[in-house]
Formats: sequence, structure tokens, C-alpha cells
Amino acid sequence: MFTQFATYVTTWLSRTGVIQDDDIELYQYGFFILLTGIFHFIITVVLGFFFNVFCESILFYIMFTLLRSYAGGIHAKTESQCLVLSDLAILICVAGIRILQNSSSIMPPLILLSVGFGCILKLSPLDTEEKPLTTEERRLYKMHSQCIALNIVILAVVTYAIGINGIFHCAAVSLALEGLLLVAGKMSKYSQISDYPE
Repeated sequence: MFTQFATYVTTWLSRTGVIQDDDIELYQYGFFILLTGIFHFIITVVLGFFFNVFCESILFYIMFTLLRSYAGGIHAKTESQCLVLSDLAILICVAGIRILQNSSSIMPPLILLSVGFGCILKLSPLDTEEKPLTTEERRLYKMHSQCIALNIVILAVVTYAIGINGIFHCAAVSLALEGLLLVAGKMSKYSQISDYPE
């Protein structure tokens, strides 16, 4: 759906001379990322409104998107799988924020925050076969992902200390989701390697 629309737009821009033919693939990818990002943001906002965590859902989306852009993680094999699994993950996370807010215990969000942060420190960045990272890109992406994760942890701890639990819960869920995607991506890579005949 989004791939077809991105292809249509870039083909039209190419025909009208706005972009060069050599840049078509780059623009297709850019439009695809933009469209899916807007779609997932709308889903997040709707779910946030439904679960009565509107502001928290937006904050979660921002934190997770920042982490994901540098840390990487597992990717679905098809566009339809990507849309379904992404929206399911968003649903679970937004509902998770609501559940954490209804709980008086600090342990569940603290565990999510710690485990997610540990996974990001250990496993990021995780590239794909379609878009492998160079040694320099890997170094830069690692530094950026760890810096973003550390700032999110600091923000979570400080806001919890002053009684703003919503930000603490958003941070915990966003780090936990990114950590889970990194673990799944790493396991997928290992399984692909083990499938090769010796």
C-alpha cells in the first residue's frame, strides 16, 4: 500500500522533471518512511486517546522512534507484516503504559527500563542485509543509540524522583520494546547463519 503510493509519487516527480531518474529509489524509500511514520503516529495517538494516555503515547512514540532510527532491530519480511506487527507492538506498549500507571509498584517499569537499556548497550546497532553499516557508521550509530538511551534513562529517573511517573513509564516501555527488537534481530541473524550448509 505505502510502497505503491511512494512509487506512484516518485514516478510522477520523475516525469515532471522534479527529481532525476538516478534518485528515484532514494525518494521512494524516503516517501515510504515518511508515510509509514505518519501512519504509525496516528495509530499511536488514537490508541493513546482510547487508553487515556494521550500525551504519554506521543512521548513513547518519540522516544522509540529516536532509538529505533539508530539502534535498529528486527525487520519484517513484507510490508503487510511490518504494518501488522508494528501496530500490534504499539497497542501492547500503549496498553502497557496504562497498566504501569495503574500499578503502585516501581519494580515492573524499573525492570523494563534496566533490561531494555542493557540490551541497547550490548546489541546496538543492528543492521540488515539490505542496508549493512560500514565500520564508521556502526561506530557512530552505536554512540548515538547509547547516548539517546542514556538520556532517556536519566530523564526517566529524574522525572520519577519529582513525581512525574508518566514519563518514567514511557521511557521504560520504549527501551523495553527496542531491547526486544534488538534481541529478536540478533536471534534471527544467528538462525540465518546456522541455516547455511557447512
